[in-house]
Amino acid sequence: IDLGSLLESVVETVRPLVEDGARNITHFVDERLEPCFLDGEKIYRVYLNLVENAIKFSNDGEIRVEAQRMGEELEGRVMDHGIGIPPDKLEEVFEAFRQVDASSTRPYQGVGLGLAICKQLIELHGGRIWVESSLGKGSAFRFRVPYRVEPPPTAPATALEKGW
Repeated sequence: IDLGSLLESVVETVRPLVEDGARNITHFVDERLEPCFLDGEKIYRVYLNLVENAIKFSNDGEIRVEAQRMGEELEGRVMDHGIGIPPDKLEEVFEAFRQVDASSTRPYQGVGLGLAICKQLIELHGGRIWVESSLGKGSAFRFRVPYRVEPPPTAPATALEKGW
């Protein structure tokens, strides 16, 4: 996949959601990143979920979307100036159906699956995902996956792929 094109596509997809002018979305791609072997649809879904969350929980300020090479890994980042996450909830946000504010009066839509899906997709790539956050200042969601410019070794065909 070409990460520059992928991030551009994510940003263009969500741009109508930030046209109110209070929020600005930017992206940065490390110039050292060559096209690499990752599941483009899954990485796109991860970035899109993270960016949509950043928009949902940010009333103003910048949302920054990044892809950077860190040695033999790709690090993806989505940073915002939103409401932040309490320290005791940082691990919970990646659990299915868990939300920081689970009350019935909370102002945000969703059932709490987006970040759990992101975690599963990143782990399928052999990577990890985490969040750093300060209440009232925003959050930085980060993930790292192996960065391969060569195709990964092929796995033996499964019974389903063989038509069994």
